[in-house]
Amino acid sequence: GHDVSPILVAFLRDDQKDKYLWPIIRGEQTAAFAQTEPDAGGDPASMRTTAVREGDEYVINGMKRFITGADEADFAQLLAATDREKGSRGGISMFLVDMDTPGVNITTKFETMMGDWPCEIHFEDVRVPVEQRIGEEGQGFALGQRFLANGRLKHGARGVGTAQRCLDLMCEYAQ
Repeated sequence: GHDVSPILVAFLRDDQKDKYLWPIIRGEQTAAFAQTEPDAGGDPASMRTTAVREGDEYVINGMKRFITGADEADFAQLLAATDREKGSRGGISMFLVDMDTPGVNITTKFETMMGDWPCEIHFEDVRVPVEQRIGEEGQGFALGQRFLANGRLKHGARGVGTAQRCLDLMCEYAQ
């Protein structure tokens, strides 16, 4: 399965934990983290995926790219702009979006040298209840940074390990 996000542990309400956290911990479900977009990889403030509130629901439209595990995930922790003017300073919110929700479509899978197949996900008029927002409206960017900080630690260690393996193989070959 996929890692349990610290966001899910720390910020979900009890009803959200029952539906999303405990099934992951029990190994019954998996989740994906959906932030990256073609024009908003290193600059989440320029995120184009939007979540517009209509009564008790948000209507989500947009696209995420290079989302690891999306094709196997039961749900995504999705970041979307709820106020484009505010950008990363209070304009991005996070939602729990079931991958089988109408309008959620995986359109592309990218082969990588690491053996994973990150996906492109399109969201077209996806209706998500307000209860599936994590935290307050506008708090999503801060939550996303917490998730990414943990991932960055692992990526750094993976790079060092890969370099060490290459060095070991090179030395063995040279002898």
